[in-house]
Amino acid sequence: MRRVGLRIKLAVGVVLCATLPVVVHTLTINAAGVDPLAVLFTPDLAAAYVLILVVGAVWAQIMVQPIEHVTAAMQRLAAGERNVTLPVNGKRDEVGEMAAAFNRMSWAITEGEARLRDFAQTASVWFWETDETLRFTRWGEDQRPGDCDFLTDLGRSGAHDAAAERLRADIEARRPFHDFRFSFIDGRGARRHYRASGMPVVDATGAFRGYRGVGADETASMEARARAEKAEAVLMESIENISEGFALYDENDCLVLCNSKYRDIAVEHAGRRPSSTNGHIEQQLPDGRWVLMREWRTRSGGTIGILTDISELKRREEELRIAKEHAELANRAKSEFLANMSHELRTPLNAIIGFSELMKSEVFGALGDERYKAYATDICDSGVHLLQIINDILDLSKIEAARFELHDEALHLPDTARAAIRIINQRAADAGVEIITDIDRDLPALLADQRCVKQILLNLLSNAVKFTLAGGTITVRAKIAEDGAMHLEVADTGIGISERDLPKALASFSQVDSALTRKYQGTGLGLPLTMKLVELHGGCLRIESKVNVGTRVTAVFPKERVLPLPAALRLDGAGTPREPQAAVA
Repeated sequence: MRRVGLRIKLAVGVVLCATLPVVVHTLTINAAGVDPLAVLFTPDLAAAYVLILVVGAVWAQIMVQPIEHVTAAMQRLAAGERNVTLPVNGKRDEVGEMAAAFNRMSWAITEGEARLRDFAQTASVWFWETDETLRFTRWGEDQRPGDCDFLTDLGRSGAHDAAAERLRADIEARRPFHDFRFSFIDGRGARRHYRASGMPVVDATGAFRGYRGVGADETASMEARARAEKAEAVLMESIENISEGFALYDENDCLVLCNSKYRDIAVEHAGRRPSSTNGHIEQQLPDGRWVLMREWRTRSGGTIGILTDISELKRREEELRIAKEHAELANRAKSEFLANMSHELRTPLNAIIGFSELMKSEVFGALGDERYKAYATDICDSGVHLLQIINDILDLSKIEAARFELHDEALHLPDTARAAIRIINQRAADAGVEIITDIDRDLPALLADQRCVKQILLNLLSNAVKFTLAGGTITVRAKIAEDGAMHLEVADTGIGISERDLPKALASFSQVDSALTRKYQGTGLGLPLTMKLVELHGGCLRIESKVNVGTRVTAVFPKERVLPLPAALRLDGAGTPREPQAAVA
């Protein structure tokens, strides 16, 4: 500004210097009494006039025109135009500095408004303004035209009556209002939802000039909320209609929601989750019903609970338990009856066998007719067969009645197998069947009941001989499996059993029903009794069979019953087995 003042002073000085000669000359003429018009256009005065015109032009160029440019630019800026600038042209004088200052002011105003628009867009809001008649003079971009009445557009635009009345009261009292929600139909026929807040505007004299505020389009959020509410309603309806009781607890074990079935059978009060140490709870209600609660933790730390009424299941379980007890009692009674009856039958049967053997051997003299001797032989054989059946029934009944006791000892399986084969060998020879033994003499000892193991072998060999046709073979094997268990195997090349008939073959008093097997005698106790005897030793019985190919039955004894072979039972250097010197306990 000091430079501007200096230039003004210089311009005034130049003008004074130019006009001074004219003034002096005029005064001189007046003093001499000369006519002024005669000397008006003298050379000196003409030069002075030219100087005055030049100084005026310079004055206009230096001061007046720049000020007019600044005034015009400020008027454009005040009218709402933005990015208004003045040319600086690199000058560093007073006018150049004035133009630069104006440009900085214009840029600051434009930048401030842009920043405000960015904030508004980020917050998803827009600005509006009314005049003192409450008619919109400004509305955010892309919203709607401003030619509408404030009260008409907001107060009667789909808002609730109570809210509209409060808004009308605030406006009439010239009070600010906040978060007023309204809706209207846009030009495309779609309903739009808005939220607005406003403040009254007054001038310096306190006169009301209208309202100014912000608004937000809530259409998308309202539609999303409506979709969420619809989805929640569908979810709640689905939860309500499931057959189980459903409940959701928060991380503090407070009830969030549940269906009516859960409320009907809930085991706790006041919305508290039943405490538990695991995911399943069974509890009997005071009215006698039983419920099962299963729980799952949510990612947020809450709990989902499912309550199931298991009263019917509990009732059936109780009925099944009672029926099982009755069946077990009946089975024990049957087994005890069979055991007692077997004892009662064995006494006279032994007498019959003994007397028939005496008659067959003619101890007290010749019977006479040879047919009597044949009859005595038949009586003896039938008695022995009947006694074997009674013994099998007695053993089976003892096992079922849990009265069968094992007398374990360390036995050498090759010797036990040889003893069983000697008993059955003649019957196999009569049937034209060959028995092959494949048992290593160095096989470890087996801790088992010797009579039971022998009975197992006899039953398996007897079945193999019975169902193997002449010319067939029976192979007896014993080995240690990879898991350390002892496998005792009897394989034949007989008629075989179909896969669907295997369960029937293991049932007591049952035989596979075929024309070929019905011609053989038997009670159907062989395999069931064998399986029971193996299971008493902690093992299992495996059957593999194919019709017209043969059958392989394997008795598996657990590795805990496999013992090191006693030194007394090992082979000597010549390969001859040594006889045990003492019984092995």
